[in-house]
Amino acid sequence: MTTRGHLRTTKGFTLAASIPLGAIILSGCSQITESETVSNAKNKALCSVISQPLQALDENISNLSESQAGQAAGSAVVSAQSALDSATSTASGQLAVALSGLDDSIQSLLSALSAGAGSAELKQLTKGVQTNIGNVQADCAS
Repeated sequence: MTTRGHLRTTKGFTLAASIPLGAIILSGCSQITESETVSNAKNKALCSVISQPLQALDENISNLSESQAGQAAGSAVVSAQSALDSATSTASGQLAVALSGLDDSIQSLLSALSAGAGSAELKQLTKGVQTNIGNVQADCAS
């Protein structure tokens, strides 16, 4: 080991200089984010995966409050919601926001059904779910 000024070197490698460089590399790694291209490709793939659950949700959501069709519709809605939940955690950007809004509106509707909400409230919550379905479909189309 030789000493040049205040820096010690070992076979040409500056020890003091390596510490800041390592810190810069580590801090940079924590700031790496997905590129827009990767994010868009991932969201497009998610959109194709969630198209069937969205369709099932859209077809069954209005039947939830009907006594005869309600149980089958409820099962279809819960199944669709489960598929959408996993997509919500994987999506990014505006699609993630839209899926989160849809999940929240479905939860509100299912909670209201469990609590025995009235027809007017169920209608309003159903309309909210349908609006959020449209938001997700619009994000997938863009």
